Amino acid sequence: MFFLTTSQCEAEARAYGISSKDLAKWKEKPRHRKKWPAELFFGDPPILAYELAGVIASWLHDFDHVVFWVVENGIWHENLHLYYRLKASYGDFRQLGDARGHYFHSFERADLVTFLHLALEFGWGGYLLSADTRMFISHDGWLVVYSETQRERILKDIRTWDIRTPKGETQRKRGTA
Repeated sequence: MFFLTTSQCEAEARAYGISSKDLAKWKEKPRHRKKWPAELFFGDPPILAYELAGVIASWLHDFDHVVFWVVENGIWHENLHLYYRLKASYGDFRQLGDARGHYFHSFERADLVTFLHLALEFGWGGYLLSADTRMFISHDGWLVVYSETQRERILKDIRTWDIRTPKGETQRKRGTA
């Protein structure tokens, strides 16, 4: 795992064929979109943030590498001491504003879950980019997922959470049929 600057994150997005216009569009509230295959409202603060982080990471399936690019921070309460201690354990001492990207290799899924967990707890927003799955996680307790290869599995997972859909419907509680 290593950390990326904003310009390196932008280069990664371009390598995946994602334009800056696409990135900006993904940050719109889900009710404004018609074609997204999956939208999830998880609340603020998220309930079961660690479990949700694991589910989000599982949607990336068999990735070669993933970039988690933090673009919203400092809005809600955050434990920067914890974040910087964790980041220092990887040998990087730069401030979040200087290295907003988090690059995870395929064998670093547990690391990805840990950083996603912190982001959810801190109310951070950002992009999660892999070869076949793209997400935007908002600091306001919702996320949008685009994945052609994992679409059905993601929609099934979303239906297992007790959360609102974009239309205000309530999904079933976890573990119920």
